[in-house]
Amino acid sequence: MQKKLPKPSSKRELESDLGSDGIDGITDVVEKIEALLPDWLDAVMGKKSVAAQIRAVWSQYLEQENKLERRKAQPSALLSTKIRMAREMLPLAERSRGQSQTYLVRSVELDPLVSALARLIAEHPDSSPMATPVREAVDEAMEEIQKADVMNVQDTIQAALRKMAHLGRIFQQCNATFDARRRNAKEANEIVRRWAAELIDRRFQSKRVSLDIANAPEDTHADNFEGNTDTGVT
Repeated sequence: MQKKLPKPSSKRELESDLGSDGIDGITDVVEKIEALLPDWLDAVMGKKSVAAQIRAVWSQYLEQENKLERRKAQPSALLSTKIRMAREMLPLAERSRGQSQTYLVRSVELDPLVSALARLIAEHPDSSPMATPVREAVDEAMEEIQKADVMNVQDTIQAALRKMAHLGRIFQQCNATFDARRRNAKEANEIVRRWAAELIDRRFQSKRVSLDIANAPEDTHADNFEGNTDTGVT
């Protein structure tokens, strides 16, 4: 039985200028990126929701602790407040760690694809708009990274929890979980920062090259050619 040959792909036709040696073109790379992007973006944006809940638990604890201290409450009451806070904090820390793990895993998977896209766009600047969804996603992630650089409340909370580690295992679990989250986020953030640099730098480079060509005098190439013949072999 004769096998049916696959129909020619319109995407391949659009990328015929990239060669027919099986190398992925821009649409191939963008398609692969977009397949991984939803999980990655969910992890990036989900961090905001969990972080807000973590701040709420911490703020409530500080308020209760201040009230107890003003009333000169017994140490046992203060300890009970700390333990209650840690028990509420741990599941949130675990969610945050899970999101940071997804963020890191997807960033590692996306890394070669985003770098390949940046290279292809630099080589084919007319196709730059095809990378817009990827740039927008990276820009969105960079906003969150920059906000965390300015004021990372979770690091402040973790520093306080670290001082409570001697009080019990629940505090140690919180610290270990926040540590894992911080390591994952730091590694993934470094990858995303590199993407932002690659995409932005190559985008502006492409614009500069296009502007230089557009603004160059019409006789520039002719003058260069004549100059070369004057110094060449006659």
